[in-house]
Amino acid sequence: MIEVKCSHCNRLHKVKEEYGGRTAKCSCGTRFNIPSVGTELIIAAHEEASTSRVPMQAPRRETKTCPLCGEDVALLAKKCKHCGEILDPTLRELQEVKRDLIQLKASPNNTSFSAAGSSQKSKLAAGLLGFFLGALGVHNFYLGFHGKAIAQLIMTLSVALWPISGLWAFVESIMILTGSISKDANGIPLK
Repeated sequence: MIEVKCSHCNRLHKVKEEYGGRTAKCSCGTRFNIPSVGTELIIAAHEEASTSRVPMQAPRRETKTCPLCGEDVALLAKKCKHCGEILDPTLRELQEVKRDLIQLKASPNNTSFSAAGSSQKSKLAAGLLGFFLGALGVHNFYLGFHGKAIAQLIMTLSVALWPISGLWAFVESIMILTGSISKDANGIPLK
């Protein structure tokens, strides 16, 4: 055991030898250094530690430089916290594949794309369904807009609102045939 006396309150502290070389805090609030084993001064107090606070140093982290913004980031970081650049090569490759799939899906002349088993719908069929059976929402069921279709069906079945549903369907059928509505509910272009 090492005995260390606080320079401020003169309290005697008994500390295990394994804590030698570290800083401790007395109950009065004064910080003092614990001498290492084998030093001449067993009863010691560090006068400077009692008047000034020694900041604790954080453990040093290994860093690397972000290739995009030049800021330092953790060595094992997968993404730069400053600019958002993906640093991990595997994740970067996955992001590029995802970006390619999104571009492929959004491409207007992509006729081979099929989302969840759906295929390209006919613009003419949707327009004619809207013109003849649109008040019942058949064209919206065909295009996959089920919420609108159910609303039109309910409006038609309620006797007072069928004229509004009919006008709505007529306008939508013209919009489909002129190309104002050019995609189905899955975002696939109409052919």
